[in-house]
Amino acid sequence: MNEERLKKIKKLSGQIHCKLKFEEVSLSAYKELTELSNQLEKELNPKVVMPRIFHIWLAGRGGDQSMALMRLTKLFTDNFDSYENGVEEDFWDWLILGGDLRSHKQYQMCVDAIINGYEVKDDE
Repeated sequence: MNEERLKKIKKLSGQIHCKLKFEEVSLSAYKELTELSNQLEKELNPKVVMPRIFHIWLAGRGGDQSMALMRLTKLFTDNFDSYENGVEEDFWDWLILGGDLRSHKQYQMCVDAIINGYEVKDDE
């Protein structure tokens, strides 16, 4: 299925290139190419699914990736006993509790979500 879409993308790209060359842009071909490209990107690069507590915690960072990554690292590496608020304490519980293997996985998921985007679990 992905191969078919890639072939179609290449074909549409060629059409657009030819039409651009003659200043006759096909808007429908461009829209179709963009849609196929977006669908394929979503399939090949799915976003990590995070719990709602992560979403709430990250929203409190004001959308600043650098600050979120610094605070995440501080929460993860320190024996932290000073939380900014109750949400951060709940987030720390999710991040750290459950043993070293789980917490390292949680940390990596958070970094990936902050950098590449994420989806929120529906069931929480």
